[in-house]
Amino acid sequence: MMKSGDILIYESPKPTKIRALTWFAAALMVFCAVAAKFVFEHMVENEGSTELASLTARLVMSTVIVSIGISVFAAMLIYLTYYTTRLKTNSRGDVIYVETLRLFGTATRTLKSSQIDSSAYHHGQLNLVRAPSVDAPWFWVKVVSGKGFLLDLHGTVFEVEALTRILTADWEKSVANLPMAD
Repeated sequence: MMKSGDILIYESPKPTKIRALTWFAAALMVFCAVAAKFVFEHMVENEGSTELASLTARLVMSTVIVSIGISVFAAMLIYLTYYTTRLKTNSRGDVIYVETLRLFGTATRTLKSSQIDSSAYHHGQLNLVRAPSVDAPWFWVKVVSGKGFLLDLHGTVFEVEALTRILTADWEKSVANLPMAD
């Protein structure tokens, strides 16, 4: 349980954006379900024909369509559980509070600092020919006997030393690119 004396280490810049993408994925899933129902009820054998396609063909096509929506929404729900919005620690630094998103609200996991196994830096860059490149660096923090978490490096760092202990040596590679709180 977090207490008022806890120290804020890190805060994500865009939890609202991530949650909005999740709700968009939910809307996409509903759209795909409606489209699948429409295809199942109206898919014809040949263009210009009024005869419905075989039951198997309609089932396969409808399943493919609805699976797209379900897959995107499920992926976003899983991503929410790993995306860290805040990291806090107690005054001794032996307990870490990892706040992640949920569809409604947030969830906080309590970890002992000894449970942090390692971290891995990912540059998150994608250079496309005709579009602006993506710049989304992040860390994956592995937890012993538990679920890891993701730190978006566009977030704000309030306690560099505490975050350094969590991220280990990989921290040095990207510290110059992070916005620091005053």
